Amino acid sequence: MNSNFIIENFKNPPQKFNLYPFWFLNYILDKNTLKKQIREMKEKGVGGFFIHARSGLLYPAYGSDKWFKIVKFIVEESEKISLNSEIYDEFDCPSGTAGEILPIIFHQHRAKFLKIYREKIKIKNDYFHSIPNGKILKVFGVNNGKIYDLTENIGVIKTGFSYSLNWSSKNYYSIEKDYKHTRAIAFNPNLYIQVPSKGDWGIIVFYLKDEQEVKFTHQFYLDVLNPFSTELFLKFTHEKYKRYIGKNFGKNVHYFFIDEPKMFSQYPWTEKLEEIFKNKYGYSLLSNLYHLVLYKGEKSEKTRIHYREILTQLFKENFILKIKNWCSENNLKLIGHISPEENIIHEGYLVGCLLDLLEFFDIPGTDLIIPAIGDQKHKILNLTVLLPASVSEIKDVPLMCESFACSDWNFTPAIMKKITDWLYSIGVNFLVPHAFFYSIVGLRKFEASPSQFYQWTFWKYYNFYSDYVRRLSYIMQETKPVVKICFLYPIKEIWKTLPDEKKASNLQRKIESITFSLLSNQLRFHFITEEKLKDAVIEKDGIICGKMKYSVLLILKDTYISEDVAKILNKLKNKNFSIIEIKSDEELLKHLQKKKINDFILSGKNSDKIFVNQRKKDGKFFYFLFNTSNKKIEIEIKFKGKKGIEVLDCLTGDIYPYPVKFKNNSTFIKLLFHPFQSFIIAESDRIFQEKEKKLVKKRIYFDKEWDLEEFANYFIIDEWLIKKRKKHRMGKIPCPIYKIFPELFSNKWKETVFGKIPIGKVKEEKIEFETKFKIKDNLKRKVELVIEKSGIIGKFHIYLNGYKLTGFRRKKEYDMFNLVVDITKLIKVGENEIKVVLYTDKLESGIYCPFILKGVFFVKNGEIIPFEDKLLTGSWTEQGIPYFSGTITYKQKIEIEKNFLNAEKILLNFPKIKDVVEVEINGKKVATLLWHPYTIDIKKYLKEGINNFVFFVTNSNYNTFFKKSIQSGILGSPFIEFLFTIKRKEGNVKSKKI
Repeated sequence: MNSNFIIENFKNPPQKFNLYPFWFLNYILDKNTLKKQIREMKEKGVGGFFIHARSGLLYPAYGSDKWFKIVKFIVEESEKISLNSEIYDEFDCPSGTAGEILPIIFHQHRAKFLKIYREKIKIKNDYFHSIPNGKILKVFGVNNGKIYDLTENIGVIKTGFSYSLNWSSKNYYSIEKDYKHTRAIAFNPNLYIQVPSKGDWGIIVFYLKDEQEVKFTHQFYLDVLNPFSTELFLKFTHEKYKRYIGKNFGKNVHYFFIDEPKMFSQYPWTEKLEEIFKNKYGYSLLSNLYHLVLYKGEKSEKTRIHYREILTQLFKENFILKIKNWCSENNLKLIGHISPEENIIHEGYLVGCLLDLLEFFDIPGTDLIIPAIGDQKHKILNLTVLLPASVSEIKDVPLMCESFACSDWNFTPAIMKKITDWLYSIGVNFLVPHAFFYSIVGLRKFEASPSQFYQWTFWKYYNFYSDYVRRLSYIMQETKPVVKICFLYPIKEIWKTLPDEKKASNLQRKIESITFSLLSNQLRFHFITEEKLKDAVIEKDGIICGKMKYSVLLILKDTYISEDVAKILNKLKNKNFSIIEIKSDEELLKHLQKKKINDFILSGKNSDKIFVNQRKKDGKFFYFLFNTSNKKIEIEIKFKGKKGIEVLDCLTGDIYPYPVKFKNNSTFIKLLFHPFQSFIIAESDRIFQEKEKKLVKKRIYFDKEWDLEEFANYFIIDEWLIKKRKKHRMGKIPCPIYKIFPELFSNKWKETVFGKIPIGKVKEEKIEFETKFKIKDNLKRKVELVIEKSGIIGKFHIYLNGYKLTGFRRKKEYDMFNLVVDITKLIKVGENEIKVVLYTDKLESGIYCPFILKGVFFVKNGEIIPFEDKLLTGSWTEQGIPYFSGTITYKQKIEIEKNFLNAEKILLNFPKIKDVVEVEINGKKVATLLWHPYTIDIKKYLKEGINNFVFFVTNSNYNTFFKKSIQSGILGSPFIEFLFTIKRKEGNVKSKKI
């Protein structure tokens, strides 16, 4: 595909370039609801989705026959409307346990966690010391600098007696006479180690466990180093999908997503590790385990590097590669990511070498699941993307990113685009939004929220974003990166350094700083491993790794380099290849500036805030530029040679020439970036040299008072007086009974990631929840009570002013599983009371979600008052709409004289806005402003005389879901700006509120 063809198809690229969200199937699945949601996604322009079983799934059970039948239904329904249905290979994450079925049932395939116990002791007379129980691999003693293998010196002492004064012989023999006698026996065996002599000793015990602390999401995990464990995972997951939907493989099923597999231990182990290690390296790992925690010079470095190297190899060959091969054999592509991507210390511990593992992905990936970008405050995040981007661009395959999770419900399209643009400026070109939730009822709405699906207030505008991403991905996938610098990734330095995490952290910070400095100077680069360098082709003017050719190699000073690689470096130096040993960021930048790496130069104040991803196709250059700051920045760009420049607008699909200037055989352009704004510019044969015009600006501001269209407002009820007989306690949503009245439950509690929860049986109790709300005056419109189907757990009845509420119907308010009832006839002026009578028939009984009163009213000073049809400029939360999430319609009329319609440009500006604004002028839809710049040209929509302006403003879900009053609405006065050439007669401006 040539560069001209790319331009021609920019407006409407193929569907395969669109985004593919996770679709969280997390409630009771029914076919009608699934079918509706599939069509919702199609209408909003997604290319496909990943079928993802998720926390909250109640029916069918994951892994059951009915689960796979539901998947089959989804795939077939999607095929009917040309939508792709891809497979996420797990229930929650990480991949590898089949929803934790495998490690629970097949104990022998559980991951082995090598634990290390260390203690300093002083031996006087007693030569025995207690050590932890477990599967002991080795015990070492350290005395006066000498290491002693004490494994054979383990003994046991039983330290507790159990006894019976009336023990029966029938416990032994089936005879008639019962011989009673007193019997005692010791229990609680404890292991002890005997040390050879008196004095100061260090004890190091290496032992195995197969379960983790509860701070992890999985207590048990799969042994990913064992090929037979992987075969079990394939049998229970991949083969079952094949049985049910195999006929769709390669049709509308293309990908299997693998998510965050790892070794889950700082010191992983597997059954045959000693044998494998000895065969490869020629010495015993068991006998040298102490080197993993004690530093004894080169021998320790060698052992540590060999240990991490063999773990990486086993993880790669026995897990990643086996799954990759299965996918290839079944006409599928392996997509996904391995975590962690950015923390080199955790990488060394948990995955070995990330770059080596990602080599086997058809589409390698990463995840960025916080609402931040790799700016000055978050330098580490650039590694999140740049490490896997190095693999994908060397292989010339797309780079996937799982994005937007854990951003909470104040997430907006502006934040979403900011993150998207930063990701694409580093190398991402395949987006997987995390996530579209099947339902958000109950606590599901807070499970790595937000949902960017139909529950999101901005969902109606999603097609703008999906079109934007499709065009951006199209350009970034169909062009090739221009990268001339590679950086030898010092993972082996980390291997030999650990467990000295302080020293390793210093190295981490150096890499973060270097990465940020290079990107801030528009110098993109790739990380390469020693293995990749060994396979490189050396030419006169560079080295070729995969599909990339580099002219500069960076090496971090004083880091480990193997003998083989040292020989390659000497060979490169003899050929005068440019190798820079990094001592400091400043010195590195000076070296690179002398080499004039780029054929473009950015200048201007804060130009270091602009990240640039330079691309190429058929000799034509494309540039994606992103402002990483929340400030306006104006820069000048200098290009070598004389050329035209055009801008590709990913939001509209339009392409237009951009004004240039020529000087000394160079081309210059100026770009004004609004906060977090981006541009795609491309070289063009069309040259547009615009003469500078001096313009006069005149403004008219909208009046502060707006007409307000009626809408259904919210009153949120989230505080309750909770009664159990004579005990009264206050509770705020969510309020499960076990937290309010823990004495109702047994002494058996389970420790979880977020605290203790009860286990065992519950004695049924009647609990009453009471709350009150006030209505100041008669309301003229219908009022409804909105709850969630899983918002109350347990058997319950709801009463309003003494009347039992019945007739709840399922109705989509913000979720397909809302329950709604009309309460207009039951409410009264003055104080109203809601009572919930709940029976604790379940362990988790309680109220988890606020109740919502919905109606055409305002809320002031905690009271419901009649609706007001006026609104002032400023946050609507302070004017009677404190907890509403959704769209509010502002109206105003302005009179404009004829001579002002002759302005060069007429711009509508929203100087202070956080939300989405849809603009309508004189009955015509003008634009939807989702992100910066909140400015549009409205000249063609205006007329002489009275002009009708309607602004539809949508805020996030946060105010409703959290009962918070985040500023919402038109916060600062919008204005219309008329731009006249300096010679034009300006006339007078009249602004009238009609």
